[in-house]
Amino acid sequence: MHTPRSIKTCRTLHELYTSRSVWTLALREICIRDALFFPSYPVDKMSVKQLMRACLAPDLWNERVRAGPGLKDPGVQTLSSELLESDPFEGAQRDSYNRVYFVPGGRYLIDHAGGSLRLWDLGLPSIFREKEGNAQEPRVVTSILIMDPSQVLDDEGGVVLDTDGGGQETIEFVVCPSRDGMRLRVWVVPGPSNVKGGDSMSCTSSVYEIELGSHQPDFTLMASLTVLTPAWSVVWGDLSMRDDTAIFHSLDYIIVWDFCDSKAKAWRVRSRTDNTDMLFLSQTSIYLVKSTGVLVWPTPLRSELKPIQNDTHTSTARKSRMWRPPLRIILHSGER
Repeated sequence: MHTPRSIKTCRTLHELYTSRSVWTLALREICIRDALFFPSYPVDKMSVKQLMRACLAPDLWNERVRAGPGLKDPGVQTLSSELLESDPFEGAQRDSYNRVYFVPGGRYLIDHAGGSLRLWDLGLPSIFREKEGNAQEPRVVTSILIMDPSQVLDDEGGVVLDTDGGGQETIEFVVCPSRDGMRLRVWVVPGPSNVKGGDSMSCTSSVYEIELGSHQPDFTLMASLTVLTPAWSVVWGDLSMRDDTAIFHSLDYIIVWDFCDSKAKAWRVRSRTDNTDMLFLSQTSIYLVKSTGVLVWPTPLRSELKPIQNDTHTSTARKSRMWRPPLRIILHSGER
C-alpha cells in the first residue's frame, strides 16, 4: 500500500495519480457501480481535485449513513426558495404535481405538473464548485406537453373527447439511463381512457430520450405503444424499464416491450395481478412482488420477442426518431 509520501516521491506513480483520464475513468466506473447518471458531472470542466472528490463522495456518503443518525448539519441551508410553479401551457388541464423523480447523480430532476413533463437542472453540488457564490439557480432544461387522457379513440381510430369522464388524470413515468449511460430515457404512461362505444380501454405510452450533451437537449420520441383491454379492466399495474426494455402488467398479463426493435411478448399469470404489486426488471429476470410472495420469470431473449404491428404497417423505432402511429397489443380476458 502506497502512502501519500511515496505517491509524491515516485514520479511515475504521482503522474498516474494526478492524471485526469485516470480519474475520469474511475468516476465512470463509480457511476456504473452505484447507478449514477454520468452526465451529471461536467468532467470537461472539472479539475482533477474535483474528479477525485466526485469519486470518493459515494463511499463517504455510505460511511456516513452507516454511522447512524445525525446526518443533517445544522448549518445546511436551502439551495433555493424558488417555487417550482407550472408554466401556463395552452390546453393543459392539470394544475397539481403528480410525480417527481430525482435522477441519481444529484443534478437533474424530472417532474410532471400542469400537464407537462419537465427536466430540471438543479446545478452542481457545492463540493464541485470553485466558489460558494457560483451556485446556479434551478432551471428548466426542456419540457414536453403530455396529451390529456380525456382524449380518446373513436371506432375508426380518430381522437375524440371523452365527455363521459372515463379518462383518469394520472400520469406515470419511469426513468432509466441508456445502455451506454450517457442519455436519459423516460417512459411516459398516461391514464387509460374509454374507446368510444365503451367496450374497451385504451392507453398509449411513449418512450422519450434526452441527450444532455447536445446543444439543445429535448424529449426525443423513440417509440409508442397502445394497449387495449376490456373496459372493466385495470390497464396498468406497476412499471419497470432497463436498457431497451420496458415491462408492465395488466390484469393477469405480463408484457415485455423492446421499444428499440418494436417487439414484444406477453404471457398470463396464474393469479391475477393487483395495483399494489411491484414489478422489477434485472438483466436476467423479471420479479413480480405480491403481498403473498414473489413471482420470477427469466427475461425473454430478443429472439423470443415478436414484431408488433398496427392496423396499417410495421415500423422499427430505431430507424426514425420522429412521431409514428402507435403500435398495439390487444388483450382480451378470454385469450389463452
